[in-house]
Amino acid sequence: MREYKFIYKHGFASALRYILDHSEGELNEKEIQEYIKKEIMHVTEKSSVHFGQNYWNTATYAGNLRMLIKSLAEQQGINIEEMDKELKDDKIVWWMGDSF
Repeated sequence: MREYKFIYKHGFASALRYILDHSEGELNEKEIQEYIKKEIMHVTEKSSVHFGQNYWNTATYAGNLRMLIKSLAEQQGINIEEMDKELKDDKIVWWMGDSF
């Protein structure tokens, strides 16, 4: 999602891959899917719409994904600040990232 990359300077998939690769314990795909499914329900309950909009905008979706990443990172013992520094993509302009 472009908005996630614009705000957090790296992609959602990159963050998820980082967590999976650097987790302290063994993770299997089924456990991760179940955790994400459960956590998405929890995250969406905490989200709200912006004044004047009766829907979630792209920044809200990006924020929801970020809350999911933070929760998963915390559960797996990953330092989110270190992850952000390592994944930060200064090499390309954010809006060009999906084009090439």
